[in-house]
Amino acid sequence: MAETADAPERASAFVKGAVELVRATGPLVHCVTNLVSMDLAANAVLAAHASPAMVHAPEEASGFARIAGCVVVNVGTIDALWAEGMTAAVRAAAGSGVPVVLDPVGVGPVDVVVAPAGSDRMLVGVCGNGQELLTRVTAAGCALSAVCGAFLAAARPAAAAGAAMSALAALAFYGGAADAAAEAIKGRGGTPGPGSMRSELLDQLYSASPQEVQDRSLVQFATIE
Repeated sequence: MAETADAPERASAFVKGAVELVRATGPLVHCVTNLVSMDLAANAVLAAHASPAMVHAPEEASGFARIAGCVVVNVGTIDALWAEGMTAAVRAAAGSGVPVVLDPVGVGPVDVVVAPAGSDRMLVGVCGNGQELLTRVTAAGCALSAVCGAFLAAARPAAAAGAAMSALAALAFYGGAADAAAEAIKGRGGTPGPGSMRSELLDQLYSASPQEVQDRSLVQFATIE
C-alpha cells in the first residue's frame, strides 16, 4: 500500500471544510435508528450542529425522508413495524435523491464490501482517530452513523467518491472528538471511563473548531498496489 504524497494535507484540509459546511448549513438528518441508540444518536447530531429527527412511524417516514438532507437507517432492535418505516423512508429517499446511510450493526463481514479492498490500484482512506473506550459506550457506533448522515446531508455528494470522502470526514471529526475527550478528562486529573467519555464526547463534538478538527485529523489516502 503506497501513500499518496500530499495525502495527509489534502485529507485534513477536506475534513476542515466538511466541518465548516455542517456548521454553516445545520442539515436535517432523518434517523430511523434502534431503541438503544436514539438518545445518544440525537444528541451527537445536535452537538455536531445539525438537526436530528427520530421519525419511525410508517405514516410519517416517507414524507419526512423527502425533505431531509440524509436518511440514516440502523437495523438494531428491528421489528415488523420499524421495518415498514425503514422501507418507506429508504424508498422515498431514493426517489428524491436523498442520500442514505445504512448501519447494519453487528451483521458480520460481507463479501461485497471486503472484496474491493483487495483490488489493484484502489485509492482508499484510513482514519486513525478514536478511542478504544468507545467500545464500552453503548450506541457510540450508532451515533457515529448519525453524524455521518449529517456530513452527507451537508455535502449532498452526487457521486459515490464524494460520499466516501464525507464519511471519512465524519470519522475524523468523531474520532478526533473522542481523542480530545480523553485528553480533557485526564487534564482534569480524572481517568476516562464510559460515563465521562460519553458526556465529554458530546461536549467535544459541540465545541471543537474546524481548525482543531483539522489539526487532530489522522485521515490519510493510500493506493493499494
